[in-house]
Parts: sequence; C-alpha cells; structure tokens
Amino acid sequence: MGQVGNIYNLDIMNDIYTKKAQMRAASRDGRFQDAISVSDEILAAAPDDFDAVMTKAQIWSIPDPTWCNYDAAIALVDEARRRHPDDLRFLIGLASIQKNAGNYDHAARWYREALQGDEKNYDALTGLASLEEYPGADVSSADARQILEKARNVAPERWQAYAMLAQHLQRSGDKAAARVNYEAAIRRVDAQDARMREELEQEMRALT
Repeated sequence: MGQVGNIYNLDIMNDIYTKKAQMRAASRDGRFQDAISVSDEILAAAPDDFDAVMTKAQIWSIPDPTWCNYDAAIALVDEARRRHPDDLRFLIGLASIQKNAGNYDHAARWYREALQGDEKNYDALTGLASLEEYPGADVSSADARQILEKARNVAPERWQAYAMLAQHLQRSGDKAAARVNYEAAIRRVDAQDARMREELEQEMRALT
C-alpha cells in the first residue's frame, strides 16, 4: 500500500512540475489567461503552492485594465501568508505585490518583517532597498546603500545587488564606483540571459 501511495505522490509531483513549466511559459509569452488557468490546476492539487500563487498574483498586478486587480492579488498572497506564517517567501511576495500596488509603507513593513525572521534574506534586502526614497517606506539613500552592500556580502555570487548598487551610485554621481559594480553584475548574469546582460551594459555605457 505504501509503495502504491509513493508512486501516486510521485505522479502528482511530476504532473505539478510539468504544469509549472507550462504556467511559466504561458506567463512569459503573455498568455496570461492560460497561465492563470494552469495555476488554478496546480493550486487544486497543491493548495498554496508558492509559484502558482505568485504567478497568479503577479498577473493580477499588471497595470493593464484587462488584468489588474490589486485587491485580489494582495488577498491571494496574504491568505497564503496567514496559513504559512513561517514561510518567508509569502511575506516577501506580499511585499512585492504591495509595492506594485503603490502601497510602499505596507511593502516596507513586510520586507522588514521578513528580515526579522532572517536578517540575511537576500530577496528581502534587495526588495527593501528598492523602496529607496519611496513615500512612506522610510528608506533613505544612505539606508539603501547600506542594505545593498549587506546583500552583496550575503550572496556575492548573485548579480542583482551589484546592479542595484551601481544604479544607486550612478544617481549619486559616483561614476567610478558605479562602473565597478556594473562590471561585477555583468560578470554574474547568467550567460543565457543575453537581454539582461545587454541592459546592464547599456546602463554602464551611459556613465560616459
């Protein structure tokens, strides 16, 4: 009986894995209704699956009247957060949706709460830094720089904090330091992500 149960569970997991690939492809290609439909299928088999919840919420956060429903997006992620209070991914996901909705004070609150649970959480650090000078977020320019430097030290192999710090330094007028961080970010971008590499290279060229 146990073996049959294991096979059944494995079949379910394989089906979810396949559906997640379909969901991501549909969302990436702009087939948002297809992505939502597949996310609903995943959530029927695996309630509160993080990827499915966030894909659906992000589509509902697109600033287009066809899709935009910030209240539904926030409610969806917040309900999952309440059911899984120890899963920081939902806190961070809720913060990102609140930021998209323009609720910068709420976004900052959830990022900070995530950092109370894990002060070295890279996504919470970069998320909070992204609220630099946003009204209500209480993240100063000096705060953002300190946060990004911490994120860079926490995960030196990841490119996002280097790129954000480069942009911060560029706005501050420190072109030399900005260039160093752009170069570091470009070296760390996945070789297959040609678009992001080109975007960063264009930003670095704008320094001259």
